[in-house]
Amino acid sequence: MRFPEWTNFYATQPQIESYYTEFAQAYQLDRCTRFRSFVKTCTWDDELLVWHVQVEDRDSGDLQHWMADIVCQCVGSLDRPKWGNTPGRENFKGTSWHTAHWRHDYDLKGKKIAMIGCGPSAAQIIPEIIDTVGHLTVYMRTPPVCVPRSDFQYSKYVLCDSLGTLYH
Repeated sequence: MRFPEWTNFYATQPQIESYYTEFAQAYQLDRCTRFRSFVKTCTWDDELLVWHVQVEDRDSGDLQHWMADIVCQCVGSLDRPKWGNTPGRENFKGTSWHTAHWRHDYDLKGKKIAMIGCGPSAAQIIPEIIDTVGHLTVYMRTPPVCVPRSDFQYSKYVLCDSLGTLYH
């Protein structure tokens, strides 16, 4: 599916985020969704017949107590970062973080960067930072099979969707 405001065959991160934001607002999902929240505990109360949910606000660190009649778990398998067993990682004195908790406040411009691992996150991050960093070294156990991305920018003159609608 392609939308007229997307500039490339593969939409960029800001374009995908914008799509999801507009979708959530259009269907009022933003009113009942709490982002940057982490469920610490979820306990059923037999007396009150409710769930007691302890939630941590990831921005402030504050703990909140919620009560709910129904709890629907929508947690994917990648909700917690998995740190590798790189020997000496705990002794590293520089700045480091897991890609699942990306540091948007840290300027990579001109920095020497070491990327440990070459999975899907690295495949997305490396092309985005390579022209910004001073030097990038990627450490990998097993090189992945890579195929050309075949991404291309749509013409600024004519865009046509799969139904034949012409945008220009």
